[in-house]
Amino acid sequence: MAAYAAAPSIEILQNDENVAAARDNESGYTAVNFWKAGSMDKIISDAPASVLFKDEAGVVELAVADPTMQRTQVNITLPYEAGEVLAADGNVTITKNAPFTVVSFDTTGMEGGTSTIRFKANAATSADVISILGEEPQVNAFVNTAFKRVALPKTLMAHTADGKDVEVGVEWQRGEYNKMVPGSYSVVGDLILPEGITNSSNVQAKAVVTVQEPHALAAEDSFVRGGKHGDSLMTEDKTPNNDRGILTVKGEAGDFERRAYIKMDLSSVDPNAPAYYLNFQIQKLPEVKEPKDKYEKTEIYTAASNWEGAALTFNNRPSRLKDQPAAVVTKAMWEESLTQKIDVTAAVRDALARGEKELSFEFVNVGGGPNATVSIYSLESTAAGVQKPMLSWDVAVDDRILDTRNAEMLLKTAAELDGTRYSNFDEAALANAVAELQKLVSDPDTVQEELELGEDDLCKVLNSLRFIPKAK
Repeated sequence: MAAYAAAPSIEILQNDENVAAARDNESGYTAVNFWKAGSMDKIISDAPASVLFKDEAGVVELAVADPTMQRTQVNITLPYEAGEVLAADGNVTITKNAPFTVVSFDTTGMEGGTSTIRFKANAATSADVISILGEEPQVNAFVNTAFKRVALPKTLMAHTADGKDVEVGVEWQRGEYNKMVPGSYSVVGDLILPEGITNSSNVQAKAVVTVQEPHALAAEDSFVRGGKHGDSLMTEDKTPNNDRGILTVKGEAGDFERRAYIKMDLSSVDPNAPAYYLNFQIQKLPEVKEPKDKYEKTEIYTAASNWEGAALTFNNRPSRLKDQPAAVVTKAMWEESLTQKIDVTAAVRDALARGEKELSFEFVNVGGGPNATVSIYSLESTAAGVQKPMLSWDVAVDDRILDTRNAEMLLKTAAELDGTRYSNFDEAALANAVAELQKLVSDPDTVQEELELGEDDLCKVLNSLRFIPKAK
């Protein structure tokens, strides 16, 4: 054991959330567990799989199992040109043997069992794309974001059969993307290849775009405690009841009173939005342990933003901007949902009109006594899936019908143009302007202003043309 510990033959190649892989340098076998579709060194799997691989003296050995027992097929891609099959189970087929190899394993009814194949192979030599490297991009976009403005990567890294990693461009296709409906959309992209790189299998890039309601997380939050605790910093209170993942609100004056404060950064807020909402979630319904503890509601006031959570106490708390609450959450509203989306349009518009960059809210309980606690999940909460404090807003939608008549007239003019009649005819410039305008006409996300800019660009090309002078 001591000798093996000093010079182990097992080498860990990768061990993370995507792949667990090791190689036995004595036997030459590489074992890989793909937790999801991905790649590891020479081996690419299109699904979760357990793989055993060996390449020796021009012979590849490959064994595959589907431990999830949920797939009907697993495809393994290898950077080899496959030759004669020496041995194979009946459910294993080489479906592509050049310029790289794809081996398909029919896992129907295998119940996690292993299937194997042995075949002669030579290392691939072509610069043909095998796969896209790395995780699928996960991109968020707010409602009403045109697909062409979604922040998808313009380039990705691709792996070729001859073992090179090359940067390729991507032209993303909108597919089923709907800018007005929140949700996740799987999209694909066609590869734009550098010179010398091929893509015989039409490998495409993949990404997921999640359309979300426009929002901004709170910039800061904290809570304070009254009475003898008036100068205490809640950030320093480590008792379980004052967990920094929770903003505590209690209504009774004195030592038990607690108020919460949430500060919003308005710099990313759409100033023209039709409505604005304060979003937050509480742990549970306020408890009423005694008859006198008649919790009524939680009032939400606008407050000055000249505070920092790390220094906030009850005695230095910010002043209110108005005497009347900006919003109210009643007991009945809590009973309907622990997650609230409260209209604060008037408060946000007032702050924007004043040129404020931040807006704070103060939460105060009315009734309930020391036992009726409203516990709001804070920015520091580590609870899974909870709504942290944020400001959201509706989108102002331009519902005008796109008028494409001028664009279509210009495109018709360009299509019928005889370039030989002009002394300065630039075919490439015209083709580019036509293509860009045609995209705008075809794109359901195009707005009128964008279309008019595209029309202007084509007009500039057409207006610049000069006839060849007639001979005298």
